Amino acid sequence: MDGFRSDFNGDHAVAEESFRAAVADDPYFAQARFYLASSLMKEKNSREAIAQSSELLQQYPYYPKIKLIKAIAEFDLGDTTAAFRDIADEMTMETEPLTLYYASFFHYKMNDPAGEYRYVSALAQNSIKSRNNEYMPQAIERLSIIGLSMHDTVTCSEMFPRIRNAFPDDGEILAALCEGYGRLGNYNDARSTLALALSLAPTDDAVKKRLDQIRRQLASMP
Repeated sequence: MDGFRSDFNGDHAVAEESFRAAVADDPYFAQARFYLASSLMKEKNSREAIAQSSELLQQYPYYPKIKLIKAIAEFDLGDTTAAFRDIADEMTMETEPLTLYYASFFHYKMNDPAGEYRYVSALAQNSIKSRNNEYMPQAIERLSIIGLSMHDTVTCSEMFPRIRNAFPDDGEILAALCEGYGRLGNYNDARSTLALALSLAPTDDAVKKRLDQIRRQLASMP
């Protein structure tokens, strides 16, 4: 289906047309309705995204990720009660990184650092076990920032070595760990992690630039 290709390429308006046509052809084509709701959500057409999500839930009450799509659209419209309810329902079925990331993001937007901390911690813990690197750099950043603001550096001190052991060849994650260690004032750990990252000889320009900036910052630290 052309809609999948367009969605992958970020052309959500074209994807929407394709998925809408597929749903019109077969109202019980669940995958097409899911991606229609997703495309609408990405286009910020939140009301219709909710309507399509609700229709799919009537047909298939446990369809994976559809309550996440619905929650994101509800949050966009300011219906935080419904958004938190639906994302909580989604997390009774799965706790993949994307879902936990949005749960933490909702709490961030609501200025609830304790709630955000709970979900970024869960994201990191689950990803260590599954070796899934999605949203791990973001989780590391928020763990160190919130941990400092809440005067809890123990969680990071215990979790960061486990993240490093789980992803020893991921330059982006190692760079995030260097920065996290730096925020915590653990400069020796930051330096050893930087050495590991540089030993990988990263080819990604963004990672190389980031590591070079970290190297220069650490040079001025005790």
